[in-house]
Amino acid sequence: MKFVTERIDRDAPLPADAKEREVVLFRVIADLFGGSPTPDEAAAFFADKSPDAVSNLAKLLSTRTWYKSVTGSIKSGETQFRVVPEDPEAAARTRVAMNPGHYNLGEQLRFIVSRRPEGDRIVNEANIVWFPPGKENVSTKVPLPDSFDTWVAGWAP
Repeated sequence: MKFVTERIDRDAPLPADAKEREVVLFRVIADLFGGSPTPDEAAAFFADKSPDAVSNLAKLLSTRTWYKSVTGSIKSGETQFRVVPEDPEAAARTRVAMNPGHYNLGEQLRFIVSRRPEGDRIVNEANIVWFPPGKENVSTKVPLPDSFDTWVAGWAP
């Protein structure tokens, strides 16, 4: 529970505004568990206006049954690599982007996506950038909706 409290404390003091609290909750859960809060966790956190809201949230998150606290050193296992034959259909497969990153659309074309908090919003920004040899890069803005898990982009070679 201590590391959960330490992570929540990075966003202390907790904002009073419900939207700002939602951003804090999503950011903490994503950092700690790589996902989103459950509806029960969100409801409990948004309803808790007490001065103990941080410790109450830490207690709630530490009750996740699939979470296991680890102390001491963690030894990694042996790394093995396996070479597989080339997929002859790979060049023709549809490609998908759902998160921030740099995606190659072609030899001189990239789809570049970023995500950042802005007040109570989670802003997604995207551009298709053409890198013509010997010329200035050409960027075209692609509008994306705010928040997590709100968009997907697909393209075929």
